Amino acid sequence: MKVAVALSLISLAVAVPPKRPPSPVLSEDFNNFKNPNNFNKMNNFAPPAQRPPSPALSDAGTQPAPLQPATPIPANIQGLDASFSVKCGKSTVLGEDIHRAISLGVSLDRQRTQLARFPHDYSNYENFKFRHKNCNRNNGLHRREMAIVKGEYFNGRWEDVKRFRAIFLHDPSSPVDQNGRPSAIYCGTIYHPRGTNAFNGCDVRKLESRVAV
Repeated sequence: MKVAVALSLISLAVAVPPKRPPSPVLSEDFNNFKNPNNFNKMNNFAPPAQRPPSPALSDAGTQPAPLQPATPIPANIQGLDASFSVKCGKSTVLGEDIHRAISLGVSLDRQRTQLARFPHDYSNYENFKFRHKNCNRNNGLHRREMAIVKGEYFNGRWEDVKRFRAIFLHDPSSPVDQNGRPSAIYCGTIYHPRGTNAFNGCDVRKLESRVAV
């Protein structure tokens, strides 16, 4: 009898295997990972890769360009005494302002650049007789015109170029002097009388002939 009961229990154990605990629930996409489409879907659940921050911009890229270059080295200007002033109609232009204008013009010429179209060639259509003989030669080669501003360097504002001009000679390829200063020759100062586009002379006069020199 005991043998029969034991055999019966063994047969039941073989017929009904023990149950495993259920696995954690996985999505169908994950269970079917062998399907390429489902594998791509799984990648969509991954957090996006974080891009490293952009490098900081340089100062040159974030700062506005200056209107004018750095303060130029004062030029060695032949024929100009910066302690004197000139009369332009009813206005007075200080020699130090003329000196600043020419120094800036020389600096820009040596950099092969301009500031609001200055300096530029001066053709002398008004036929002025300039103070230095070299300013009246060679059809005006290297004879330049630069805006004069009271008490400061010209910074490119067009409202500052309406009236007074310094005329000078400078060869940008010329060497500097023993003190590192570029050289120039002062030709004279001219101006626009108010309400006109013509030039009058301050310390230069017009010749009778109207042929440009």
